[in-house]
Amino acid sequence: MSQTPYGPDDLASPPLDGAAFLGLLADNYQRKMGEPPEFFRELLAGKLTKEQVQSWVKDQYFYWDNLYYSTAAIYIKTNEHAVRAKLLRRLVWVEGKSVVRDVRPDWKTPAYEELLIRLGIGLGLTREEIEDWQPYTRTFFSISTLCLYSRGWEWSWLDGIANLYASDLFYRDVLAKARAVLADSFGTGEEALSFFDAVIGDAEENIAWEEEVLAYWACTTERQLTAARAFRERLDIEGQCLVGVTQALSGEEPFRTPKGTVIPDLLGNEIVPVQVS
Repeated sequence: MSQTPYGPDDLASPPLDGAAFLGLLADNYQRKMGEPPEFFRELLAGKLTKEQVQSWVKDQYFYWDNLYYSTAAIYIKTNEHAVRAKLLRRLVWVEGKSVVRDVRPDWKTPAYEELLIRLGIGLGLTREEIEDWQPYTRTFFSISTLCLYSRGWEWSWLDGIANLYASDLFYRDVLAKARAVLADSFGTGEEALSFFDAVIGDAEENIAWEEEVLAYWACTTERQLTAARAFRERLDIEGQCLVGVTQALSGEEPFRTPKGTVIPDLLGNEIVPVQVS
C-alpha cells in the first residue's frame, strides 16, 4: 500500500493557487464519479428490488460502524488547532450529536450507524439482521485500507482532509439521489430517511471548511499531489465498498468475512469499538 514518492519531474511545476487546486479536485471527482458506481446506477434507474436494497443496507453497516476509526486517526494526526476543532466536531457527528447532549440538549441525532439501522428497519429488516451481517470481503478490505491509510504513514493530516472532502462530495451527490428513490419507489418513511438527512446535512457543512483548509494548506506542489492522490483513493474506496452488493445483483453470492473478523491496527491488535451510552 505504500506509495512511490514523487520525483523531480513531478515536483518541477509550480503549485496551483487555492481556487485552481479545488478545481483540479472537482475535475478528479467528475472523472471518477461523473457516473455513480454501478449499484447506484441500478438503484437510480429503478431496477432494484427491496431485497437488493436491504442487502446494501446490511453490507454498509460495517462501513458506517467503523467510520469513527479512520476519522479519529486523521484527528489524532492533525496539529493545527483550528482544523482539529473542526475534526472533533465531525467526530461528534459520526458518533452521534446525542453524545454531547449534556452541553447541547438540542443535539439529539444518534450515530450514523444507528441511523442506518433505522433505515434498514424502515425497509423491513430487523436490527439483528443488520448487526449480525458479515460484510463482503471486498467491503472489509476496503474499510481496512481506509483505516490503515488514515492511521499510518500513507496520508498526512492534510491528505486526510482531502480524503474526507472526497467522501463528503460523494455523500452530497450520490446519497441525496438515493434518498429520493427510496422515498418515491419504496415508500420509506421520513424517520428511516433521517439517515440521509443527517449524513448529507453534515457533509454540506464539512465541505465548506474542508475547501478552505485545502485551498490554504495545500500550498506546495508536493502537498497538492499527495492530497489529490488521497482524494482519488477515497473515491476508489467508496466504489470498492459497493463491489460485493453489485456482484450480488446478478445472483452471485460473493465471499463474506468469517464471523469474528476484525480490523487490525498497525501493531496487529484488534480494534474494538468504544460503546457510548
